[in-house]
Amino acid sequence: LAKKCGKDQMVKDLIFEAIYEKGENASDFDCLISIGSRAGMERDVVNDYLSRKEGEKEVLDKNNFARSKMNVSGVPCYILSRDDKTGGKRILRGAVPSNDITQALESLL
Repeated sequence: LAKKCGKDQMVKDLIFEAIYEKGENASDFDCLISIGSRAGMERDVVNDYLSRKEGEKEVLDKNNFARSKMNVSGVPCYILSRDDKTGGKRILRGAVPSNDITQALESLL
């Protein structure tokens, strides 16, 4: 819904703020409705969308794809890869020290 309304980045930012700065439960409908409203979407529209579970299949499909095809088992998960045909790819899971991220990036150069 947020993407259809052109509010996807703002909603993502507000979800992260709710979870990591305010300790809110972003899976709670009231929290999501509030986030949508703060992003400029109509509360009734967000409530309808959530109540109909309109985006549920898309989210579950994306989660299943990440798990089965990309080997993602949790967050954070950094998938670093090259665009060329060398197939260079690194996956970093969990709270990885910045030095490890730097080394992974350098190994792909």
